[in-house]
Amino acid sequence: MMPVIILVFILLTGGLVYFMIRSSTGEKKQRNDYLQAMAHFFEGELIPIAEHDNSFRINFKYRGYECLYEEIELSGLRPGTTSHLGFLKVKTPGRLNLTFSERARTQIRSNAQTLDDVSNARWGTFVGQVRLPKALEEFHAYTNNPQWANNFFNDPKMLKLFTSYKNRDSRGHPLMSLQIVDGVISLEFHSIGGLKPSLLILEYNVTAAEAYLQELIVLAEALKRTDGEKSSE
Repeated sequence: MMPVIILVFILLTGGLVYFMIRSSTGEKKQRNDYLQAMAHFFEGELIPIAEHDNSFRINFKYRGYECLYEEIELSGLRPGTTSHLGFLKVKTPGRLNLTFSERARTQIRSNAQTLDDVSNARWGTFVGQVRLPKALEEFHAYTNNPQWANNFFNDPKMLKLFTSYKNRDSRGHPLMSLQIVDGVISLEFHSIGGLKPSLLILEYNVTAAEAYLQELIVLAEALKRTDGEKSSE
């Protein structure tokens, strides 16, 4: 009886190991296939990201803009597990910053001006003060060009673009997937369910990336018009 139990245990253990290896290999193959397909679709080159393990970047051009897609692998909370984040980015000529954080977490100030700086500060009224619209009131935003932001959020089309990418994480905290840092427009794709946009959409259909990219180009064109208006003043 004992030899039979030992044999069953060996078979079960071996089967489990085989399943884990096969699942891991299949996942890596599927990820590599979709990244290669993404590179082919945008006629770009898939290259490793030196500062991140098992992470890749695709550089390409789209409608005259320098663009890139990055997929970053992160270590999971449990040992041996990983998760991934995707970033679709468009480079613009300017150096504009527009980033968002949860309003309740803004006690620490940076050198950048906040969009809703206190207007009755002791040094006088802040001329460039901008109040975020109600649709984004759960956020605190930072910019290096408050005058531009004041006009920007009066454009319903631009406001709708940002509100379409606001989220709440598993703890209920607001999270913005769309940011602008040093003139680079960045849209984050999430592997966690319920957050938008979802990385799974790109994994199952790489051509879906173009629709998101077109939205970023609309934003890039708006930034270009702003730079043109400033240069003509």
